[in-house]
Amino acid sequence: MGDQTEKREAISVSTIAPHSQDDLLTKERHLLSVLEAANIIPWEADPQTWRFTYIGSQAESMLGYPLDQWYEKDFWTSTIFLEDREFAINFCETSSKTLSNFDFEYRMVKADGNLIWLRDVVNVEFENGVPQILRGCMIDITATKRLEHLYSVAPIGLCYFDMDLRFLYINDWLARINGLSVKAHLGKSIGEVLKEVAAGVVPQLRQVLETGEPIIDGEIETETPAHPGESRHYMHNYYPDKNKDGTIVGVSCVVQDITERKRAKEALLEAHEQLEDRVQDRTQELRVVNKALKAHERELQESADSLRSLAGKLIVAQEDERRRIGRELHDDLTQNLAILAIDAGRLEQQAESTEGKDTDGLRKIKERIIELSEYVHTLSRQLHPAIVEDLGIADALRSLCEELEQNDGVLIDCVVNEVSANVPNDQALCIYRVAQEALRNIVKHSRATQTQVHLYAKKETLEFEVRDNGIGFNMNEAKNRIGLGLKSMEERVWLAGGTVRVESRPGNGTVVSVSIPLT
Repeated sequence: MGDQTEKREAISVSTIAPHSQDDLLTKERHLLSVLEAANIIPWEADPQTWRFTYIGSQAESMLGYPLDQWYEKDFWTSTIFLEDREFAINFCETSSKTLSNFDFEYRMVKADGNLIWLRDVVNVEFENGVPQILRGCMIDITATKRLEHLYSVAPIGLCYFDMDLRFLYINDWLARINGLSVKAHLGKSIGEVLKEVAAGVVPQLRQVLETGEPIIDGEIETETPAHPGESRHYMHNYYPDKNKDGTIVGVSCVVQDITERKRAKEALLEAHEQLEDRVQDRTQELRVVNKALKAHERELQESADSLRSLAGKLIVAQEDERRRIGRELHDDLTQNLAILAIDAGRLEQQAESTEGKDTDGLRKIKERIIELSEYVHTLSRQLHPAIVEDLGIADALRSLCEELEQNDGVLIDCVVNEVSANVPNDQALCIYRVAQEALRNIVKHSRATQTQVHLYAKKETLEFEVRDNGIGFNMNEAKNRIGLGLKSMEERVWLAGGTVRVESRPGNGTVVSVSIPLT
C-alpha cells in the first residue's frame, strides 16, 4: 500500500510544472482533503489491466470495501452493476484509446449490496500514441440520479428554458403530454414545439425573465397531442433562475394536469347544488306538511275545546236539571208526603178514640211515609245542594262530612281555614261536587279508617284536599280505566278554570288535590 502511494506521488509530481516538491505535496494533500469532503474518489489505474494503482481513502467510506481490496485484480470490473458492466468496460476501453479526456456514468455495487451511481471523469496519459496511465475522479451522483428518476416518473411536468426560451431540460411526463420525445424538445423554442400553446405561454415566460418575479398557480386550458380532441386544464408555476450575482439566466417550469381535479370540483359543486335544491325542495315539503299539521292541530284543539265546552254545558245543564228536580221533589213531593203523614196520624188518632183495631197498620203506614219523605229530602239535597247557596261552601262541606259519618260510619276529620262565605257559587259548587265524588269513592273502594278533608284559601285560589289511609291503587293501571267519577271531577275543575291532581300507591292511600282560582 505504501509503495503504491509513493508511486502515485512520484507520478503526480513529475507531471506538474517545476515547483518546490514540498509545496506541491502540500497542495496535493489539500486537494485530496477537498475531494474527500465532496464525496469524490481520486484514482489511477493501468489501462491494460484496469487494475487500480492508487485509490483515495474516501473510497472505503463511500462504497464500504477495504482499500486493500480495491487494488486486487478485476476489482473494478467485478463490482460494476451487471446491467451496466458491458457498457462501462467497452466505453472506457474504446475512449481511452483515442481520447485524452472523457466521462461516463454507471452503477457500482456497494459492500452492503446497495447501488451507487458514479460519474467517472477520466484523463488519459499517452506515450507514442499508447495509453500509459489512466487518472480520474469518481463522483457520487446517486442523489442526482434519484432526483432525475423522480422527475421522470412524477405525474408533473418539469422543464427549463434559457433566455431565448429554448428547452434545455424536460422530463418524460411533460414530453409525453406534448407528444414528442425528450430529445425532440432539447435546443428548440417552445414556439417550434408547441405553436398552439406558445401564444398563451410565451408572454408569461417573458414576464418572468424581465421582472424576476415568479408566476404561481397560473392556469391554462388547451388541447394537447397526448389528448387529441379533449380540452384539458393545466396549472403552471414559473420560477426565474438566477446566478450568483442575481442575473436571470433562465426559467424553471412546473406543470400539473388538474383536469380531473377540476372535474371532481365541478362534480362536487354540481352535487352540492343538487343537494341544496333537494334540501330546499324537502324544506318546502316539510313547510307544507308542517302547515297542514298545524292546521290539523288547530282543528283538533278546536274539537277538544268544543268537546270541553260541550261537556261544560252538559255539566251546567245537569246541575240545572238536578236543581229543578230537587226543587220539585222538595216543594211538591215532599210536601205531599208530609200531608199524607199528617193524615195518617189523624186516622191513627181517630182509630184510637174509637177503639179501632187497625191502629198498628196505620202507624206502620205513617212511619213508612216519614222514611220516604226523609229519603226524598236526602235525594233532593244530593241532586241540588241548596245548602251551598244558602250557607256557603264551608258549612256545606262540614254538613256533608257529618252526614257520611252518621250514615256510613267513616271517620272524617274536616278542617276549613279562613274561607270567605262569599266564594262564587260556581267555584263553591265545584268543590262540593268533587268532595262528594271523592268521599263516595272512599266509602265504596278504599277501606280507609281515617279520612282528612281540608279546605283553605290562598291569596287568589281556593285549595281543597281529600286524603285517606286506604288501600290505594296503581296510577299507571288506573290511567287505562279511569271511571266517570274521576273524569267528571276533571271536567268540573277545568270548567272552573282550576287543576286537579290525584296521587296514590298500593297500600299508601290516596290524595285528591284541587286548586281553583277565586277570580
